[in-house]
Amino acid sequence: MAAEAHPAPPPANLFTPSFGHSPHQMVGRDALLRSLYEAMQSGSGHKHRSTLVMGPRASGKTVMLNAVEEMAAELGYVTISVDAGTAGVAERILRRIDRAAAELQQGTPRRQPETRTKAGLHLGPLSLSHERKRERSASPTGDIREALDGFQRRVIAEGAAGVLLTVDEMHRVDIGEMIRLANDLQHVTARAEAAVMFVGASLPDIKSLLDDDRLSFFRRCADEDLAPLDTADAYAFITGTMSDAGGDYDPDAVYSLAETAGPLPYEMQLLGDYAWRFAGAPMRPIGHEAVEAALRSASAEMHRKVYAPLWARLSSDERQVITEFAGNEGCVTRQHLGQALTGMIDRLGDIVRSLEYRACLAAADDSPDSDPDLLCLGPALSLAAAQHEARIETAYRQNAAYTGPAGPTGTRLPRCAKLMPRAKKRCVLRRGHSGGCKSRI
Repeated sequence: MAAEAHPAPPPANLFTPSFGHSPHQMVGRDALLRSLYEAMQSGSGHKHRSTLVMGPRASGKTVMLNAVEEMAAELGYVTISVDAGTAGVAERILRRIDRAAAELQQGTPRRQPETRTKAGLHLGPLSLSHERKRERSASPTGDIREALDGFQRRVIAEGAAGVLLTVDEMHRVDIGEMIRLANDLQHVTARAEAAVMFVGASLPDIKSLLDDDRLSFFRRCADEDLAPLDTADAYAFITGTMSDAGGDYDPDAVYSLAETAGPLPYEMQLLGDYAWRFAGAPMRPIGHEAVEAALRSASAEMHRKVYAPLWARLSSDERQVITEFAGNEGCVTRQHLGQALTGMIDRLGDIVRSLEYRACLAAADDSPDSDPDLLCLGPALSLAAAQHEARIETAYRQNAAYTGPAGPTGTRLPRCAKLMPRAKKRCVLRRGHSGGCKSRI
C-alpha cells in the first residue's frame, strides 16, 4: 500500500519583527554597506576602517553589524563580536580573542566559501577541526592592544585577510572602559600594517560623550547615522518579502501600508508581519481590511516597545520641549521655542542639542536652502506618539496645578465647579478642561 501523500506546508512568513534579527532583505543601507565593503578590501587608510554606526532603537544597528560580519566572512576576515550591554566589555573581547586563538591552533585552516559561526566568532575562510579536545585558558591574558595586535598577525600568517572587531550597544559602556577601549584601538589601528577593522553600533546618545578628549579615537571614527527609511524603501521591502514568500497582495492596500511605515525598519517588519497574518497569507491575498488591522496593531506595538520607553527616559525639561512640537504638528522654529519656553531659556540650547543627539529632533531639511531655524521631530519619536504622551503629560501637570496654585495675579485659577453625583462634590479642575471631571474628597 502506497504511503499517504501529505500536502506541502505553505511558504513561511518571511517577516521577522524581533530586535536584532536580520530581515529577509535590507533596504536603504546600500551606500553604507558599499563603503564598509570597500574598507575591508582597502588598506588601513580607508575612512571606514574604523566606523561608528548610530541610530535610535529599532533603526537596525544590530542588523547592520550582522551584515558587516557576513561580508567580512566572505572576504576572509576573522570576526571578534561582543555586546557591551553589561560591564566587562574589555574582558569579553580578550576572551573572544583567546578562544579564537585556541581554535586557530587546533584547526586546519583552508579557504572555503561558507561562513562558520561559533560563540560569536565568524571564522570565514577557516575550517576548524574539533577531533581533539579544545584547551582554553580560564581567563583572558594581557590587554586589548597586545592581544589584538598579536592575533591579527597570527590570522594573517594563517591565510586570513585580517581581523574585524564589532561592538554592539556601545552607549552602555562605562566611561572608564570606553577610554581604555579607545586607547587600545587607537594604538592598534594607527599602525599602517595592522590588518584590523573596527565597527561599533550605538544609540545616538553616545554623541554627548564624544566631546571628551580621552575618546578622540571614537570621535575620529567615520560616524554614520542610519538614514531614516522612506515610503519607497518600505514598499520595496514589504512587497519584495511578500512575493518571495509566495503571497499575493493589493498594490494600493500595501502602498497605504508603506506610507504609514515611518522611518524605522522595525516598524516595516511589524506592519508586514501583521498584514500577512491578518490576511491569512499566502492562502488569501493581502487587502485593505488586513492592512487596516495591521496599522492598528503595529502602531500599538511600536508605542509599547519603542516610543514609550524612550519617553520614560526623557527628562521633564526634554518632555516639555517635545510637547511644543507635538502641539504644532511636529515642527517649530528655534525662535518659537525660545518664546514659548521662557522659563528654561538659559538651558534651552543644551536641551535641544541633547534631543538632537538622541534623534528625537532633527533639521527639517538637509538641503542648502532650507531654514536652519526650523526643527522637526526626528526618527526616534513619531508625531502620533509624541502627541499621545504630551496629552498625558499635560494632563498630569494641569491636575497637579488645580489643587492650589495661584494664577499670574496671585488669585486662584477658576474652577469648573460642575456638580458631581458622588456626595454632591464639585469638579475642581480648571474651566474648559478636556476629559472627565474630578472631585476632591
